[in-house]
Amino acid sequence: ESEERYREILESMEEGYYEVDISGNIVFFNDSLLNILEYSQEELLGTNYRKFTDPKDADNVFQAFNKVYISQRPSKEFEWRIFRKSGDQRHLEASVSLMKNAEGLPTGFRGIIRDVTDRNLAKESLNQAYQELKSTQAQLVQSGKLASIGELAAGVAHELNQPLMVVRGTAQLVRRNLTKGEFGADEL
Repeated sequence: ESEERYREILESMEEGYYEVDISGNIVFFNDSLLNILEYSQEELLGTNYRKFTDPKDADNVFQAFNKVYISQRPSKEFEWRIFRKSGDQRHLEASVSLMKNAEGLPTGFRGIIRDVTDRNLAKESLNQAYQELKSTQAQLVQSGKLASIGELAAGVAHELNQPLMVVRGTAQLVRRNLTKGEFGADEL
């Protein structure tokens, strides 16, 4: 009854459950892991994790498992890239803990894997939108500064034009009166 209960739990999980031996060969898994990797049970059983791990991440995955082996403490949420059977690259987030036999000796690892590709793409898209927003904001600030400078220039021009108009008007009045001979030489 207990075994059936655990089997139901494993099969109802969306995350992939795995168990590997000390060398990294898969010895047990649930159907969700098959869906994530796109392999059949026969193809996956006994397969080493390096078969589907992106070669750029293989050493990092080894180091993560080795750290768990040495420290004997679980590791949570480390990421690595894999290639599905179809060749499609996916990003995985995994947890790993050490399995031991009855004598307490390490026999392998177990953990949960979830496909976080869509989450990472959404995060990347959000970051890109944020950068575009910052750029637009900077442009708006610059436009605002230019608009303020334009308003200041218009205000200064207005303040200078007012007295100049008075001087110009007075000068025109004086010229007109001079041409009419209304001013004497000593009034100039």
